[in-house]
Amino acid sequence: MTQEAPHFFYEKEEHIAVLTINRPERMNALGGGVSAGLSNSIWDFRNDPEMRVLIITGAGERAFCAGGDLKEMAERAKAGGNTQAEAKAPPTMPVMEMILTTYDKPIIAALNGLAVGGGCEIACCCDFRIGTPTARIGITEGRVGLGGHYGTILLPRYLPFGIALQQMFTGVPLSAEECERWGLINKIVSHEELIPYCKKLAEEILMCAPLSVARQKHNAYKADRLPIPYAFDINAGPNVYGPEGTADRSEGARAFAEKRKPVWTGKV
Repeated sequence: MTQEAPHFFYEKEEHIAVLTINRPERMNALGGGVSAGLSNSIWDFRNDPEMRVLIITGAGERAFCAGGDLKEMAERAKAGGNTQAEAKAPPTMPVMEMILTTYDKPIIAALNGLAVGGGCEIACCCDFRIGTPTARIGITEGRVGLGGHYGTILLPRYLPFGIALQQMFTGVPLSAEECERWGLINKIVSHEELIPYCKKLAEEILMCAPLSVARQKHNAYKADRLPIPYAFDINAGPNVYGPEGTADRSEGARAFAEKRKPVWTGKV
């Protein structure tokens, strides 16, 4: 299944969805109704029981997403109101919040180029990032008089504090090599390998039981930065250890004993 709009594509195949920002001529900036389209697609992914992994990427080889469309902002300010595209777009939760509240399913950022401003924030909201050699990540809002709200919270969680502050205070994006060195990018691959590699990674995730993955994601995020004794008490996500158990827990044991691939249902 494929949903298309002027500035994004949303494709579903088996249990993997791919969401592509399609404004390469504007560095895949978040204008022209892109934010609303992304939020609606992520909402669909979150609520579709058949979808288990989402890959977010950008069209072309220059940019994953350059953040807000400054040209469009200037045009709107000059006109004294919303652009026509924004006026028609339904109100939606910000893309970053949509991603952050999708606790049950992994989301991969496939960074095909520059990820700055809102693009950096979207990438940092994903569970992990795979990048090409031309990928660059950073909060650049300071250079245009903006703030970078989500990025100022997320970057220091992924980078050494001093490195994050230097990046934000200077507005100079980090190179792919720097991001990989500090763990902000998990792996650098060629542009041709980017989506195939991310899909292969998604298929590895599909080898694990969906409720197990959901529990791990809930616990990892909700216990992050807590003292260990408090973190142990979080116990978030689906209770795969409870007395009622899950169908997949029994299936996993049977498949192991029978030396076959398990067939997951994702049901208690």
